[in-house]
Amino acid sequence: NNREIITPALFPVVDPFKQDVPIGKLKTEFGFDQVITSAYLMSKRLKDKSLDEYPAVHQYLDFDGMVMMDSGSYQLMLYGDIELGPVDTIKLQEHVRPDIGVIMDHPIGFDVSYQEAKRRIETTLANIDTSIPYFEGSKINWTLPIQGGKYHDLMKYYLEKVTKPEIIDNFSFYALGSVVPVMIQQKYEILVKMIATSKLYLPITQP
Repeated sequence: NNREIITPALFPVVDPFKQDVPIGKLKTEFGFDQVITSAYLMSKRLKDKSLDEYPAVHQYLDFDGMVMMDSGSYQLMLYGDIELGPVDTIKLQEHVRPDIGVIMDHPIGFDVSYQEAKRRIETTLANIDTSIPYFEGSKINWTLPIQGGKYHDLMKYYLEKVTKPEIIDNFSFYALGSVVPVMIQQKYEILVKMIATSKLYLPITQP
């Protein structure tokens, strides 16, 4: 979308409604040309408005750099259920036009059983199938979440499914999911294995 980014790059997380540090300062004083915000939080902040009334996210944030928008999956992991489904988040993001968008996956977390992790994997795969038809004509760079968490065999199972051309060719960005709880637990061996497994399966042509 006529924007460039040099990797590696940090994306500060910003609330779409309120920033403790004015977002303009993130760019002018701290040198961040990119931020990430949340479709879920935007839907909560603008809940009294119809989708047609939602402003473009760059305008809303008053930020002319790169904007990535998460789907609301993190809140889904925290709360178990949210008032935003996989189609809702795609439609919202298409309307507000971030540079990078993310589909609604279901993060694994850390303290979940193997059976629950497998269920969440299958939910994410179903959400991918639901989301892809809405990408037609999109100018958003859509992100494919990589799930499996600490369960190495589930990650391999998931990657074998999503790296089929009919799925992976629809995405231009990959995001390793369920990393935060692994890092909170300081399970760096698991983290390295998650990264290495992803790199083994994913094409090297996309970030």
